[in-house]
Amino acid sequence: MPSFLSISRFLLLTTIFLTPLLPYAWNFGFEQIKVIFFILFLTFASIFFQLHYVFKKLPFTWTIIKLFSFAFLISLSVSALFGLDPLNSFLGKEPYFQGVIIYLYLFLLLNLVSDLKIKLEEFSFVLTLSVLVISLIALKDYLLLTVFNQPVLTYSGRVISTFGQSNFYAGFIALSLPFIAYLFSKKYYTFASISLVLGVLAILVSFSRAAEFILIVLGLLFLMNYFKKQAKAIFLAAIILLILGLVLSYIYKAGVVWKEIGEPQELLWQQQNSPEKRIFIWEIASKVFLQNPILGVGLENFDLAYANYFKAINYNTLQDPKDLTLKDLVVNRAHSYPLDLAVWGGLVTLIIWSLLIFYSLKYSNNKYILTFFTIYLIWSLVQIESITHLILFWSVLGFIKNNKKENKKLN
Repeated sequence: MPSFLSISRFLLLTTIFLTPLLPYAWNFGFEQIKVIFFILFLTFASIFFQLHYVFKKLPFTWTIIKLFSFAFLISLSVSALFGLDPLNSFLGKEPYFQGVIIYLYLFLLLNLVSDLKIKLEEFSFVLTLSVLVISLIALKDYLLLTVFNQPVLTYSGRVISTFGQSNFYAGFIALSLPFIAYLFSKKYYTFASISLVLGVLAILVSFSRAAEFILIVLGLLFLMNYFKKQAKAIFLAAIILLILGLVLSYIYKAGVVWKEIGEPQELLWQQQNSPEKRIFIWEIASKVFLQNPILGVGLENFDLAYANYFKAINYNTLQDPKDLTLKDLVVNRAHSYPLDLAVWGGLVTLIIWSLLIFYSLKYSNNKYILTFFTIYLIWSLVQIESITHLILFWSVLGFIKNNKKENKKLN
């Protein structure tokens, strides 16, 4: 008969594996059904773990990662309590349903991964299997759409696999790549190779620029690891090429950087186009943050704060034409997780999150986990966090211990 502990481990790994695979069904949105499943299965996993905990009388151990994670949860809870809409901040609301309750479950996830002593190999295996399924669905839909002209669910004409939008599934695959690489070190060559190839192809057909940039970063890290003696030269060459690309983009008024940052600043462009660009949303989010710099407006209240900002504008003296369009947008995220945190929880929450990241990097002696945090920072700076990205992040936090000797066991 399976022990309580083995049942809990099974349910936890099943949660990590299946949550990203759940599509729109039974009138539940792509994110909503994932959130419901995550809460349900993690609750069962926690119950069986607690039964084991009670009978075995195991001690609960704190680590510095757990402490800062708990402080992060408390700061979000306090800001929610004093925010614009406390009820929605705690329960969450459409389309992401990421209220305080979800962050409570994410903190529970961290503790289960840590206290159940889930092996990085087990975690990587279920994650790689999940990536394999998601990639196959994305590539199948892409072929149906482009080759056979069949109708499939898309987001702005781009395939979405089991997610609500292309960036979400591409980001999940990109963030999972370090753990697919970890399986190579454990000699799962065939399985890891198939998942890696299909995952990269799925990212390419998503046309997610953030995920594609992560592919470039991972390629650079691979070259630096393979050619260790030339690593500094490779890194320096990459920085020079990046700076050169930015300069040329502005000089010749071409490329992604110019299209996203430079061109939208021109008055003529603002008059002729709908300014739905990150650069403008970041500008408004920064102003909203400065209005509530200490505790913020509460989780899931970005849309309310955004609307309130434009309600306070005197349009009789308005001099910025883009505001006339921006005021009519429904914006519930800043498209930058640190900026979201600043708006939701103020400076207190942002500082605690920054310290959590700092200590995660400090104690990430495992190169695969360190790589994950590197690309996670890139992703979170310019993208929205799906529940699947948050599950990945908080699961990985569970592998980090206080001392480096324990972390070396993961290698």
